[in-house]
Amino acid sequence: MKKMTKALSALFMLPLAASAMEFSAKLPENQLQYMKSDLDLLQNTNLVVRDAEEFGKVFGLENANTPMIQKWLEERVKYIVAEEFDYKKDTVELSGRLIAPNYVFPQMDPVKPKPADDKEEEQAAKKGITVMANMGAFVYLLNKFSFGSGAKALVFENESGEESLIPIDSPRIGLVQVGEGHFMERLQINKENLDASANGYQRLATLFHEGRHSDGNGKGLSFLHGNCPLGHYFEGVPACDKNLNGPYTVGAIILKTFVDSCEDCSDVEKEKMRLRFLDSYGRVVSTYEAFNEKNSQKIRMLEVRRQLLKTQIDSMKKRSPNPVLDNPMRVDAHSVFLKQYETQLTDLDAEIAELEKPVEFQSQDWDAEPEIGMIRESEPAQNEPEAETLEYD
Repeated sequence: MKKMTKALSALFMLPLAASAMEFSAKLPENQLQYMKSDLDLLQNTNLVVRDAEEFGKVFGLENANTPMIQKWLEERVKYIVAEEFDYKKDTVELSGRLIAPNYVFPQMDPVKPKPADDKEEEQAAKKGITVMANMGAFVYLLNKFSFGSGAKALVFENESGEESLIPIDSPRIGLVQVGEGHFMERLQINKENLDASANGYQRLATLFHEGRHSDGNGKGLSFLHGNCPLGHYFEGVPACDKNLNGPYTVGAIILKTFVDSCEDCSDVEKEKMRLRFLDSYGRVVSTYEAFNEKNSQKIRMLEVRRQLLKTQIDSMKKRSPNPVLDNPMRVDAHSVFLKQYETQLTDLDAEIAELEKPVEFQSQDWDAEPEIGMIRESEPAQNEPEAETLEYD
C-alpha cells in the first residue's frame, strides 16, 4: 500500500468540488465513448413515468424528470474505473483516521455450496458475470471494519492524466468499476446494432443499480445483496435483495421507465428490456429467513451458564469417587448430581439451538440516507465507542 506524505494529507482535507462523472485514463477508448454516449442519451431522454408514486418513493424524488434523475445518479456514481482497477494498489494511507458515524455493520450472508446435481454449465451460469461493481462502497466498508486504523484514500487518474485523491469516508465515494459483462456482446439487448439506444438504456440501468449501493447506513450500509431463497434460480447465491428499495428495485424501475420513454426502440428491443426488468424484480424477495436479533442477549446469558455447567461437569468427572474405596452414599450422590448436570447441559443446548433458528421476516424499505464519516487528525475523544461496545450483526 502506498504511503502519503503529511503535506498531501493536508491537501486531501480540503473540500472537494462537486463535478459530473469522471472517467479513468485506463478505460479503453471504445468503452469511454459508449459511456459518454449513454450519459448523453439520458440527458436527452424525456422520461415517461407511469407510476410516479412508486418512482418517487424509491428514488426519494418529488419530481420524476430527467434533470432530477440525472442529478440522483451523479450524486452516487462519480468515478468510473477500468476492469483492471486494483483498489489495493491505488489506496494510500493518511496520517489521520476514519471516524464513522456508527459502528453497526450489515449482515452478510455466506455463499452456500451449489447443489451437487447441478450440471457444470448451470453452475457456471449461476456464478454469474460481473457487469459492474461499486468499489467505493466496498472500500468504505473495509475501512469501517478496521476502525481505529489509519485513514485511507484512493488515487484516481482521469482521462486527462490528472490525479486526485478520493476520501474513503462514505459509501457515497461513488467509484464504480466496469466489469467484464458491461460491454459483453452477448449480454446486449441488440446484438446486431451495438449502437442501439436499447443497449445504452440497459447500461444506464446498471449504473443506477450501482448507484443504490452508494446509499444506506448501519445494517443497511451499501444495500448489500443477500442469498436468494430456496427454489430461486440463484438459490444460495448473494444475488437478491432483502429489501424493497434496493439496487434491483432501482434498476427495474428505471429500466421500465426507459422502455416507456424510448422513442427509437423496436418492439423486439422493448420486449427484451421488459424481460430484463422483470428479472430484476424477481431478485427482490418479499420474505426471508434470518436470525432473530432479539434473542442475542438471552443466548449470551445461556452461553455463560452453559460454560459454567460444562466446567462443573468436567471437574466432577476428574474427581469421580472410587466405587470400591469410597463411601457408597458418596458414590451414589456423585452419580446423581453428575447426571442432573448433564441433563441440564443437554436442555441448555436444545434451548440455545431453538433460539438460534432463523425466523421469517417481511422485506421492508431500508433507510437510504448514506453514512458520512470524517477524517480526524487528533486523538480520539473520550466519548467515542470502545471496541467492546461495538455492535456486530
